[in-house]
Amino acid sequence: MIDDMGNKQLWIQLCVTNEDVRRITLERARQMLRDDDVEARKTGGAPARMVVLSQNDNTSNLCLCPNCKAISDREGSESGALLDFVNHVARGLKDDFPDVIVQTEAYNFTLAPPKTIRPEPNVMVRYCDNYGLSDMTRPLTDPRNAERLALLDIWAKSAQQLGIWDYWRTFDPHPPGLFAPSSNVRAMHRDILLFRERNVKYVTIENEDFMGAGLNDTPQSNDLQSYMPLRCWLGMKLIDDPDRDVNALLDTFCKGCYGAAAKPMRELLEVIEDRQSKIEANSSNMRRHVWLEALCDANFFADAYRCLDAAMLAAKDDPAALIHVRRERIIVDASFLWIEASVRRQAGSSTTFQSRDVVLKRHRADWTDYVASVFDEAGQKTIASLIEPGLQLLENLQTADTDSTRTALPTTEAEITHDGLLDEPLWQQARALRLLPRDPGAAHDDNSKFRFVWLPKHSSSASDSHSIRHPRSMTCH
Repeated sequence: MIDDMGNKQLWIQLCVTNEDVRRITLERARQMLRDDDVEARKTGGAPARMVVLSQNDNTSNLCLCPNCKAISDREGSESGALLDFVNHVARGLKDDFPDVIVQTEAYNFTLAPPKTIRPEPNVMVRYCDNYGLSDMTRPLTDPRNAERLALLDIWAKSAQQLGIWDYWRTFDPHPPGLFAPSSNVRAMHRDILLFRERNVKYVTIENEDFMGAGLNDTPQSNDLQSYMPLRCWLGMKLIDDPDRDVNALLDTFCKGCYGAAAKPMRELLEVIEDRQSKIEANSSNMRRHVWLEALCDANFFADAYRCLDAAMLAAKDDPAALIHVRRERIIVDASFLWIEASVRRQAGSSTTFQSRDVVLKRHRADWTDYVASVFDEAGQKTIASLIEPGLQLLENLQTADTDSTRTALPTTEAEITHDGLLDEPLWQQARALRLLPRDPGAAHDDNSKFRFVWLPKHSSSASDSHSIRHPRSMTCH
């Protein structure tokens, strides 16, 4: 497949206006439903009541042939061509299978509804509240999610059958083992109430935890998410009954999961949620290191470790509760170890944190014992290949490698030459800064020299004030 930029792609989309594609799709849908009905009669089970027809993932567009593109252009969205195709199949099924719903998705390039095409009565549109677009730490009714809510409302008015695919986790590219606290507990309930108000019939939640994609997982998806067991349990309870008391549910879970440590673990959750509420940027569209710097300063770690220390003490005689506490400490310790130097500088002499060696030792021990509580011996060996790279990376880093300080140097036009050299006096003042802590032994570690100068527009005076900014994605001099 060729995308709209002329690049070849491994992932493909069907041509949804092609007559053969439409015929084959309808024939196979009919046969699948007939076969399933026969099997259901044999086993006494319920026959299939839904056929899903959605675009493939991981492409930037639907089919770009003249016929498909003409519909998309006319409708102002590629959802037009997709929905025209889905409606065709739905019409072909409704007489023989009147109880069957044909489901499709409003996702990525089909998020925006078409101008004129409406879903058939037996079509369900499952609106995907895309990660990276909506801020998952805030409900859809929050002003920063206004655009996503507006699209949902248009679909709610045009589709007789509406579903939701919601994301309760982040997908931020990061090195192995770089975890960060986050939560959507406060947003969750308000969103579920909103879905009911919009007459949503079907809800799917994507909320994978560590090893969510199995052994082929990548650091981007292979993520340990804060309070994942709590969020899954709470979400299922609220989807089942949106009117339940959230605080009562949280108390029930924390008592059952953390035992005597319920109070400090509930407090830690509130610490994370409170800190998130003060971050202005969209959490789902921030790179992991940026989120860490915004959320996890010295005050955060002081509060988090106070809660965790109290929880560890309270749960010391309850092995099950203790391992649940240690699971959350894995995330907090990983965050601390990746930005340790910055945190210690912020804290000064007012707060004392344990040494890097102590935190590293317990971090590895927490991982080992947590994995042993979840996997059998064979599983522990298997998952080690996903955990060990992050542990070794942290153990190879020095505290000095975890400093993310930024500097801005005042300069004037006269001090800058455009000769490609780095010999101006101002560069001698520059410090080496990094986007992420380095692993000096890694093959990809690059000490190449870069310089970047941002000057105000329309600058003409040599006395104007300018800044040199050092992007932390590389070592700059």
